[in-house]
Parts: sequence; structure tokens; C-alpha cells
Amino acid sequence: MIGAIELEADTAARRQYPSEAGAAALVAKLALGRGLIVRPLPGDAVAVCPPLISTEAQIDEIFDRLHESLDDAERELVHWKERV
Repeated sequence: MIGAIELEADTAARRQYPSEAGAAALVAKLALGRGLIVRPLPGDAVAVCPPLISTEAQIDEIFDRLHESLDDAERELVHWKERV
């Protein structure tokens, strides 16, 4: 099982963060602080690869932690949105 989330500074215009913002790497770092390993990908995407034997409760926990990490990253990246 594999999935990815693309990060965008401006969703309506489909514009990514500038590469120097390091948005995907920031999300990965924040997720790791919550005990979740995700992989930053080129083009500001974050890959999620839960084990195939994950239970529904474990999948919920993974995405709860990822959601918290995304929220924290958005707060830290707010000044980059002005540059897009």
C-alpha cells in the first residue's frame, strides 16, 4: 500500500511552495517527531507507506498524526505563501 499527498501553497491556483521552503522535508520532520515515518518526494509531495498488515485503527492513527504534522507545517510555512 502506498499513497502520496501533494503540498500546495495556493490550492485554488495549484501553485507549490518555492523549493527553498522545503515543505515536504518539513512535513517529514514534523511527522517523525510524532513517531510517523513518511518520505518527502520531489515536487513537494509526501509518501505514506503503511504496512499491508495495518489494522483500520492503525491506519486512522497514521493519518491523525499526518494531519497534525500537516497543520503544524502549514503554520510554519505561512510566510512562504506570500511569495507564491
